[in-house]
Amino acid sequence: MGIKGLSTFFNNNPELSKPYKLHDTSVIIDGNNLIHYLYFSSKIDCMYGGDYYKYANTIKKYFGSYLDCNIKPIVIFDGGYDKSDRKFQTSLLRSKSRLTATQHIAKYGECSGNILPICAKEVFRHVLSEINVPFAQCDFEADEQITEIANYYDCPVISDDSDFYIFDIHKGFIRLSSVGATVLETNVNGNKCKFLQCDFYCIDKFLSYFPGLNRNVLPLFSTLVGNDYVNTKEFETFFASIQLSKRHCRGLRVSPSQKKIIRLLTWLEHCDLNEAIKQILGHLKKKEERAY
Repeated sequence: MGIKGLSTFFNNNPELSKPYKLHDTSVIIDGNNLIHYLYFSSKIDCMYGGDYYKYANTIKKYFGSYLDCNIKPIVIFDGGYDKSDRKFQTSLLRSKSRLTATQHIAKYGECSGNILPICAKEVFRHVLSEINVPFAQCDFEADEQITEIANYYDCPVISDDSDFYIFDIHKGFIRLSSVGATVLETNVNGNKCKFLQCDFYCIDKFLSYFPGLNRNVLPLFSTLVGNDYVNTKEFETFFASIQLSKRHCRGLRVSPSQKKIIRLLTWLEHCDLNEAIKQILGHLKKKEERAY
């Protein structure tokens, strides 16, 4: 899920986000992300029937803290797989990994991985209905719809999916794992106000490090770096052609494996979308010619 290496990149550069007091607003929450996050962050035992009662209480407590701060959550779920089957291989690999892990649990009674119990999603939706938190399911993957809904309601998105770092969300993106579990209090204009502490990210801060970068090339950036739809090995000859200047890191902390991210963004600063696509396709064509 998400863009390869991007979460680590932003974790290594916390100045790209800022501390934020979340209160008195709507928020659009990535439902599929939250289902897993709440189950596994709460240390609920998944091996003996799911402990669904504990999970339900965890969900109620989580959304209770939002309501205490006058935060109005709207939860959006993914739908089915895209009919183009572009994500089929990724989905197949993940299913095989889950099957291997469940077989290990059945045989040895333990597993190092995380397996979401089969009824966890139904329990989650049932609790949302019980506590009157609105939710909806998209036809296919929800990322773009989540962004559109957030911009419609003029509110932030909450998720741990790194795809949202490159979406143009007007009121910003909040990492799900950064949202505090404790309701705090502050004074706003002389009045007491309850809030949840979190880290707030706005794409404009990121783009300020790459002033020549047009935000309409960011979807292309995610494709080239690696997402759930594309095999990045296809672009090896293209990346080999990009040269770096000595100041390529722009003051950002970058591990050797992440230099490709900076290298690509620096290159995209000097291209419009059509020109960039044309050059990339040219490298793919050369690769195919060498293969034959």
